[in-house]
Amino acid sequence: MMIDAEPVSVVVPVRNGAQTLPLCLSALLAQNYPVDRFEILCVDNGSADESVAVMQRFAPRVQVLHAERRGASAARNEGIRRARHRWLAFTDCDCVPDPGWLAALVQFARSPRRADLMGGPIVAYRPTTHIERFSERLFDQQRAMCEFKPPYAVSANMMVSRDTLTAFGAFDESFLRGQDVELSYRAFFANRATFGYVETAVVAHVNPKTLTALWRKALQHGEAAANVVAKYGDHLGDSAWRRCSDWRRYRSIAGLAVEAITAASASKRGESPERDKERLYEFIVAAGKQAGFVRETLARPRRIGRIGKGEAIGESSMPRARGDT
Repeated sequence: MMIDAEPVSVVVPVRNGAQTLPLCLSALLAQNYPVDRFEILCVDNGSADESVAVMQRFAPRVQVLHAERRGASAARNEGIRRARHRWLAFTDCDCVPDPGWLAALVQFARSPRRADLMGGPIVAYRPTTHIERFSERLFDQQRAMCEFKPPYAVSANMMVSRDTLTAFGAFDESFLRGQDVELSYRAFFANRATFGYVETAVVAHVNPKTLTALWRKALQHGEAAANVVAKYGDHLGDSAWRRCSDWRRYRSIAGLAVEAITAASASKRGESPERDKERLYEFIVAAGKQAGFVRETLARPRRIGRIGKGEAIGESSMPRARGDT
């Protein structure tokens, strides 16, 4: 039986997502949730492909919005401004939520286990390659929320209340990558925010299919980490420059390279080919993350300061809403 349905606003930032948007929006429209109790807000962020046309095909059930400032943070914040409801759920245009995704998040939010930031598993969408399956490690929500210290929520599968965002602040629009980690750290360090892992709220992510795509994704994760460490290094006991020059990281990456080469030789002899390929993927991800971290550290201006007491936390940083229904 359907739980009492809380009204929810689902926010989807979009930039050049025409290929995956039909999957995402069809999945959202197929949720096992009363259609009059949730709205879908797609926020275009300067797409150069057919994304807007795709979104418009799903109107009026899907609201098509626009954010002029570049970045997923700006797009999500525009969605928050225009959202009508107290509960805000986030996913991405390359994600395909399970039919029970929204109901599972709301049920958890109404339970005694409710947390400030909540989210569920992010799995590969219909994987056909070893790379797609391996890439699930890049979006491991369970480890992010339950094992990592400090924890963080991945915005591809996240729910938060408007009251929580009012207290902690919305997405930092100076971050082009790693916005969800930045929000999580800000909430955790300044307010000791709680995190709730919702095992039944599953979202499938269209993962990298090729080695080149895996490398690009690793670069992006490294760039995001550089921005986060630049802002929260004091809290983490780290710094961007220290991480760039940490010889142990480079030695570890070199070790992975040797293992990958050794595994490739073993693979030719037919010894455990799937595990042998993973060695190569591990090397690509580790090297890509470090390369992205170094590149972003060298390229970015030192404009993101350390977090101060109350910085970006107050209600003034929260996008204004139109009012709940």
